[in-house]
Amino acid sequence: MGISQMTKLVTLDLSGNSYLTLKDPDLETLWCRTLSSSLPDLQVLSLSSCDLTGPLDSSLSKLQSRRKLHLDHNNISAEVPEFFGEFRNLTSLHLSFFIQLQTLQSLDLSSNRGLEGSLPEFPKDGLLRELQLFFTSFTGELPDSIGNLRLLSTLNLHNCEFNGSIPASMSRLNQLRYLDLSLNSFTGYLCENFIGSSSPLEFLDLSYNHLQGHLPQVIFEFL
Repeated sequence: MGISQMTKLVTLDLSGNSYLTLKDPDLETLWCRTLSSSLPDLQVLSLSSCDLTGPLDSSLSKLQSRRKLHLDHNNISAEVPEFFGEFRNLTSLHLSFFIQLQTLQSLDLSSNRGLEGSLPEFPKDGLLRELQLFFTSFTGELPDSIGNLRLLSTLNLHNCEFNGSIPASMSRLNQLRYLDLSLNSFTGYLCENFIGSSSPLEFLDLSYNHLQGHLPQVIFEFL
């Protein structure tokens, strides 16, 4: 019996099957012809590490029962679809490939408190200019590779669940204008040069964390 005939299916987990043979292993075909039309009650879809390719088709928006969507570690090349904002029941989203896309310039998943996840390693010479995750449940530490985002001008992680120290590599973000790390659990001492001396910083909020030490002198140069 094919998957399309399992009309009452609520969980589909095929993750970790990179050698699984699919007749049409691209996402557009998979969703258009099967999942969105035949599995209306599907709540959990996990296709991590399945060597999937192709765009994210708009037919995915029909799956309004979605609670978990895991598509990380595939070969997807696409922009973040606007219809992601229609998933009102979504509580777990694994889409690290978006943040790692070389061409991605803006990613905003903010004000979705049920969304969980962590930041992946950022690619070198990425074009990301805006990363907004405020009011989500993203957690973990900021990767040192965040310093690779040389064009980043807005980083808003307000009211998430991040922890650990603030990477010294942030001093390489020379285009940073807006930085909000408030209401997290960041710890440790601020590095003397955690903000680059040539950064055009206009907004900085580090409140309600567990940071120690003195504010770097360079901060007062922006006042």
